[in-house]
Amino acid sequence: MNFDPILLMKQLVDIESTTYNEGTVAAFLAQFLTERKFDVEKTPVPQPTESKFHGERANIYAGRSGETPDIVFSTHIDTVPPFIPSSEDSEYIYGRGSCDAKGIIAAQVGAAE
Repeated sequence: MNFDPILLMKQLVDIESTTYNEGTVAAFLAQFLTERKFDVEKTPVPQPTESKFHGERANIYAGRSGETPDIVFSTHIDTVPPFIPSSEDSEYIYGRGSCDAKGIIAAQVGAAE
């Protein structure tokens, strides 16, 4: 199963995940990693009382069964508002999170693979 970090990054960017509304991107990432044979743990994160959102939130932990990691990658999965979906030209990919959290996630998955 070939891994395309650019495709993953664009898929992540195209999921709206502003702060306190990360549930959908967390679910997508957990499913993606499970399909790639990672052991995935979703740890619920409480929704703050001041949040206008009511959906589930979670931290995602993933690794390979029976392996003790030499390094652990960590980043966040939320973005600041407003949501901006991915777009691209001949040189760059744009969209909220493309050059930070979501691009980082795709690079980290690639490194873990």
